[in-house]
Amino acid sequence: MKRLARVGRLRLFRQALLFAMAWLLALGLSHPPAVAQISIGGGGGSPQSAISWVRLDGYKVFQLAAPQAAIGSRIRRVETNLEQIRDRYVQADSDELRFTTERIGPDELPAIFINGRYLLTLTKTDANMQGTLPWSLAKDLQQTLPATLRQARRQRQPEYLRQQGIAAALIALAAAVAIGVIEYRQRRLPDRYGLAGWLLRIDPSGLEPQQREHLQEAQRRSLQLVQMVITVGTTLLILWLFPMTRPFCLRAINWLKIPFVILVLLIIAYVGARLSFALIESLSSGLVNESLSAIENSRRTELRVSTITSVLRNIATFAWIVIGLLVALALAGINLGLLIASFSVAGLALSLIFRNLVTGAVNSFFIILEDQYAIGDVIVLEDVAGGLGGLVENLNLRITQLRDTGGRLITVPMSQVSAVANFSHQWARADMKIPIPYQADVNQALGIIRTTAEEMHHDDDWRSLILEPVEVLGVENFGDRGPVVRVWIKTQPIKQWDVSREFHRRLKLAFDDAEITIPAQQQEVWFQTANDMRLQLDGLTDNGTSDHRSGKGTATIGATPEAANQNGDGDGDGDGDSGEASDGE
Repeated sequence: MKRLARVGRLRLFRQALLFAMAWLLALGLSHPPAVAQISIGGGGGSPQSAISWVRLDGYKVFQLAAPQAAIGSRIRRVETNLEQIRDRYVQADSDELRFTTERIGPDELPAIFINGRYLLTLTKTDANMQGTLPWSLAKDLQQTLPATLRQARRQRQPEYLRQQGIAAALIALAAAVAIGVIEYRQRRLPDRYGLAGWLLRIDPSGLEPQQREHLQEAQRRSLQLVQMVITVGTTLLILWLFPMTRPFCLRAINWLKIPFVILVLLIIAYVGARLSFALIESLSSGLVNESLSAIENSRRTELRVSTITSVLRNIATFAWIVIGLLVALALAGINLGLLIASFSVAGLALSLIFRNLVTGAVNSFFIILEDQYAIGDVIVLEDVAGGLGGLVENLNLRITQLRDTGGRLITVPMSQVSAVANFSHQWARADMKIPIPYQADVNQALGIIRTTAEEMHHDDDWRSLILEPVEVLGVENFGDRGPVVRVWIKTQPIKQWDVSREFHRRLKLAFDDAEITIPAQQQEVWFQTANDMRLQLDGLTDNGTSDHRSGKGTATIGATPEAANQNGDGDGDGDGDSGEASDGE
């Protein structure tokens, strides 16, 4: 086991070393030529002069100075002249170089010629910027320029190019092997978390699924970052090996420096956020495991921890984005102090513009602190659109997302949340109102309800969900279906609906055994009609008087017995009063 651990550490060290070398290679070549700005002269209105390097085949040869607006054009002209001299010298049969100077102008400044071709004229500004005299600077160039041109000629010989080609092939092969090893590790060893796992002392056997997912994603992106750095660094190095492609290497570095660095920072920020997520998940799982001693509080603690975990993940993501953005801006040459000062000055205006976001963030902070609700709770927002409700699926500093019974995802800004009804905080209650028929024996029905409740409370499958004995409160009121019996069952959070459905099922079976029917909606209507609405019906004696002599009866359809008797007396004075109706379910 020790040997395996040692081998694993060596592999990690090799990967870290390879990453560091590629990173230094990519960034070490990315420094542009230094340009110094110095004010020449004694007056405050003196022009700003700049100094920069003249390059040949990517190498720095000598420095020239000029006003800031003209330094670029002068450097390009001199480099063009030097490249033409180099090309003629490389193609010449002889390697002889003739370095000559001439005095030009009233100041007798040195003009430099190589093999009879004009290169440049040194100025007093060039000498002053380098702390010397023009003719002393010309003598220095007489030593450096021939050596640079001879080197350019030597590097274009077939033997040198052949050696550089072999070196380029070996570098490309090494890069391909390194990328292949990374691919193998990524595909065949997904549970090895590389440098991050070694630094965080991660044991794969004790990881939660979410932690494993975060670490695998961090490992995958970090390995992709290493592959990208190796590819870019190898390409730049191969371009640098050959004198013909060395200028393209410098141009590629200047073009891709800022985008490449920003891309690397984004990947690093993403990997850092994923590692932060894994660390947050590890801490939250530890808190949940420590709180499992009390059954009634374990779920609540788990919900609170999951909510706080979600908020911490959002904060970590925001922090990594801000850090990556600030570093990218610093690398781009932006003054962060001035930028932060500008943000502080504009803070008041931003707070007024985004006051709802600030209000929502403060509101969510107190919701989480006071444990008003958490992810996994069933709530109703009393003051939002007439009472939106559902299961809390997401909660952060800006929004709350609910999933209602229809499967719709409802997003509510935190600034709109004020009154909340939580159906699953600590415990819940199944509040049931059970109607029984008016003609049934109330005491018998109450006894059946109590017996059913006790049997369910002692059932092994439901005992853990019912926290206390079932409370049968008695007859609550008289409804349109019959007397209503109210029953309370204290349950685990979010289990009140499961318990209620099972209790209704058992009670229906018990009522069927006792031949007690569940009452349907009943309706009884009374009318008192005018005398002209009376009908003569043969043989009807229920609502009217019978004429025993003729075998005929008189009745009023829908009339009350009193009205029917009154009408049967034949006094004929119907008052035509409107009837009253009582209806129910």
